Amino acid sequence: MDKPHALRRTQFGNPILRTKTKQLDTAEIRSPKVQQLIANMRHTVEHKQYGIGLAAPQVGHCLALSVI
Repeated sequence: MDKPHALRRTQFGNPILRTKTKQLDTAEIRSPKVQQLIANMRHTVEHKQYGIGLAAPQVGHCLALSVI
């Protein structure tokens, strides 16, 4: 897995914020791609101080995934 990095938030009005998200199964959650996204989201919450949680659509991914 690559070193975690901060992600940019999508702006209000971005259509991804209104798009139905994809549910992830266990295999998808365990995949390196999703694990890297989770690590990046955690890093973003800890270092960008966007609040106490972050949802994947807020960072441009249409997945039913959040980090709190």
